[in-house]
Amino acid sequence: QISKGLGAGKFALEDPTGPIKAKIDKSMWPDGKPAGDGVTITVSGTLLKRGNLVEIEAETVTVDK
Repeated sequence: QISKGLGAGKFALEDPTGPIKAKIDKSMWPDGKPAGDGVTITVSGTLLKRGNLVEIEAETVTVDK
């Protein structure tokens, strides 16, 4: 679930395992526009680790209905 848009294509996401940040290019959104806070999405991509920072670089995004 999107907990907050962070700007510049980055989003704070949260699921039962906890929070994570995701970088999602505008072209990956089904309608070309990012979904809003509270919307449940499915993201797959590459997990990037930089020190204590863990982020998903999205390869696919679907908006769950």
